Amino acid sequence: MADVNPGLEGVLAAETTISLVDGSAGRLLYRGYEIGDLAAHGTFDSVTALLLDGAWPAAPALLPPAGSSADGQTNLLPGRRRG
Repeated sequence: MADVNPGLEGVLAAETTISLVDGSAGRLLYRGYEIGDLAAHGTFDSVTALLLDGAWPAAPALLPPAGSSADGQTNLLPGRRRG
């Protein structure tokens, strides 16, 4: 009979350089930033750029380009429509 572990304890799902989960300290980091700091101080566009590019964007990069949508958000994933 096979050993069965409850939940995902001891199971390595995947290795990543994007995030770090430190369960014993109760910390979740993305690209070295605490998730609470990203939620409190980041915008959707800045956090998306951080996750995709690996670095916090410079302030001018956060300005919406000409032709952005009426709600002020830009589509960072060309070819995908927001619903």
